[in-house]
Amino acid sequence: ALQSDRKSLEAHVAEVRARLSAAAADSVEARSLLGVMLGVGAPIPDVLVDPKRQAGSSAPTLSEALDRAPERADVRAARSAHRAAGAGRKMAWSRALPALEIGAGTEHNSEDLFGEGGDQWMVMLGARMRLDAGVPSAIRSASHNERAARLQAEQARDGAAHEVVTAHARWQSALGRDAALQTAVEASREAFRLTESRHREGLATTLELTESQNTLTRTELEAAAARHDAALAESAYLLAAGGLLIQEDRR
Repeated sequence: ALQSDRKSLEAHVAEVRARLSAAAADSVEARSLLGVMLGVGAPIPDVLVDPKRQAGSSAPTLSEALDRAPERADVRAARSAHRAAGAGRKMAWSRALPALEIGAGTEHNSEDLFGEGGDQWMVMLGARMRLDAGVPSAIRSASHNERAARLQAEQARDGAAHEVVTAHARWQSALGRDAALQTAVEASREAFRLTESRHREGLATTLELTESQNTLTRTELEAAAARHDAALAESAYLLAAGGLLIQEDRR
């Protein structure tokens, strides 16, 4: 091996050690954050295993997700606010309308209950209206509130559909990148095997073997990151479709 090859290998070892140290720090931070989010108050000590790729996914299709989007909690809340604003407008209008009063009465004058005597009857029909100078402004304010609530409900509905479409596209893109990097890992693994065979036969230098191994490791890291991104993208898609609700939210 040349002196330059030896220096390159020393630099490679130092780089790997630096990466290992950074990865250990990242692991401590991630375990601590996971413990905080789980509410255990301490870092997660258990060994975490990289989940294997599942054959199928429970995520709904795009059309199913678009059908579910209007039933998201935020969209339902916006619709409820619109209905409440409509009820407020009707209540404001009720203050400007007259109140009708209808009454009826009869009177029977006799010593006996069913005897003859003077009978009187009376029918009353009246209207009562409240004169308040603030009623017109209250009606206008209630109408504006209802219009704003209606626009917010429409924006919530359209925004949910947009989030579903966008999240689905990102999820599909992440799956495509994941599949492509899996193919790249297989190719890098085969290239490393061939280089290792050539190195045993003396046809490849140690530096070439190290570079091939670096390529394989880098490709495997990118593939692991792609699996991570695909899992996050699927969760974001389920969240946009309203599929990550706790039991209280479903009720």
